[in-house]
Amino acid sequence: MNSTLTLKSKSDNTHKLVGATTNVDDLKRALNLNTVHFRAVMSITADAITLVDRSSMRVIDCNDAACRMFGYSRGELLDLTPADICGKPLSELEVIYDEIIKGEIYPITESIFQRKDGLKFPVEIMRQAIPFFDDWVMALRARDISDRKETESRLIRLANYDQLTGLPNRGMFFDTLKKALLQAKKQSLTISVLLINIIQFKDVNNIYGLSVGDELLRQVGDRLLQGLRIRDIVGRLGDDDFGLILFNSEHSQGTSIVAKKVLQMIRKPFDLYGRNVEITASIGVAMYPHDTDDANKMITYGATAMREARQVGEAFRFHTAEMNAKMLEKHFLQEALSKALDNDEFILHYQPKKDIKTGEWMGVEALLRWNRGGHGLVSPAIFIPSLEETGMIVPVGDWVIKSACRQILEWGQLGLGDIKIAINISAKQFLDENLALSINAALQEYGVSPNLLEIEITETSLMSDSKKTISILRELKAIGINISIDDFGTGYSNLSYLKLFPIDQLKIDITFIRDVTTNDSDAAIVTAIINMAHSLNLTVVAEGVETKEQLEFLRKRNCDKFQGYYFSRPLPAHELCKLRQ
Repeated sequence: MNSTLTLKSKSDNTHKLVGATTNVDDLKRALNLNTVHFRAVMSITADAITLVDRSSMRVIDCNDAACRMFGYSRGELLDLTPADICGKPLSELEVIYDEIIKGEIYPITESIFQRKDGLKFPVEIMRQAIPFFDDWVMALRARDISDRKETESRLIRLANYDQLTGLPNRGMFFDTLKKALLQAKKQSLTISVLLINIIQFKDVNNIYGLSVGDELLRQVGDRLLQGLRIRDIVGRLGDDDFGLILFNSEHSQGTSIVAKKVLQMIRKPFDLYGRNVEITASIGVAMYPHDTDDANKMITYGATAMREARQVGEAFRFHTAEMNAKMLEKHFLQEALSKALDNDEFILHYQPKKDIKTGEWMGVEALLRWNRGGHGLVSPAIFIPSLEETGMIVPVGDWVIKSACRQILEWGQLGLGDIKIAINISAKQFLDENLALSINAALQEYGVSPNLLEIEITETSLMSDSKKTISILRELKAIGINISIDDFGTGYSNLSYLKLFPIDQLKIDITFIRDVTTNDSDAAIVTAIINMAHSLNLTVVAEGVETKEQLEFLRKRNCDKFQGYYFSRPLPAHELCKLRQ
């Protein structure tokens, strides 16, 4: 019996079908005789569409896209059940279909379908129940999302894995450590974190190039992966830093064994594009529950121990309470330093320089001091490295330049005459492109003659980038600034560069002056520096002169100037005024 049938969806969209409805075969014939509009919709979409009879759980219709996606002919598909395509048991699909029918919902889910050739691929599937007289037809739309899944997988790799080594990156390493600590607390396990720094990495980069440096990092990562237990985690945390998470390391001795093993692996020569390269590493260790149960602190403690190991020349070191105290002290110090400029806590002390032969004043050296609130004066040996590390040395250095120029003006107004001030310029400040502008602006602001300002730069700072150094020195000389090499003899001592640098003066480091009257080697070095400097028409200053015997030695060798406790320690400006008068 022929009749006009209607497939009705929840949204009341209807599709009129003409045909017999007595059984599945009749239903197939009815669907094949459906309207042009319904067939057109099925044919133009790129998604696979199949219609399944709920009672028989058989595919009763499909579009061409379904045939292409699943690799079956139309006739083959119409002989299958949906279970043959999606790989789920038919009973499970019946439950899903009934839940959709009862709830009148159109869920979109992701699943894995299988082609005729056995290839499995991800799909996004939408199932919709359409009432058909006393029964239901399930309309299934499947979309191949292989490309989307590959993109998602690529994004996950980018977000969580280091692209060079393929190891977990810092973020994933940290997340893994947090999860490991939670598990360790529940199961009473112990965990060690090892922070590994490749000491010669920057040297390899500078000598052989970035591609060789990258290959070194790849090989280090491979060795760590291959040499450790499967359950342990290896990550790359930064340029030349790697991390290990060791699970259930029961005691420090066991962790020490692993640390030694890691060092042995890294010390073996690396074949880098035919070059045999040897490197070393420093390792810092933090342990749970011994040190902390916090992931952030474990990494921080491990990094602190790693730096300590590198500084003292040890291969590896465990975190200790003493290290933690030092770290906290350093943190509070840097926090206080960050506010020191705004709180006007920096001051300058001045140490006089004198002509060795005449005793005439030849100016002063300005030395930075920090009067920390609630603590008093802090040793420069403590706070200067922190200024360097945090980058604050540049703005503080600018403050020194302005303060020195202002002091020159004030001394002149007090009738003390023109007093030349020498200021120390750090390596970072020296290479700052605004150095000459800052100095010139300060001179202009206080109306100070350029020949009353002298800058002192360490030998090491000058040699870091010779071409840029020459350019900067010429800018300063163009302004009219006097230039002195500080701590001479303790750096590179590449004498051939002295004739290239437009400098005026050498300062012999205190380490040579201290034993100049009792150590023949120091005496010979000081004598040689004086003679060499004079041959290049440079003035020589000896710093750290503390005895009459040292002064006499320098006078006989024709040293030009001296400074040191023999005449005066560094003094605040008001005390220096009294000494000058």
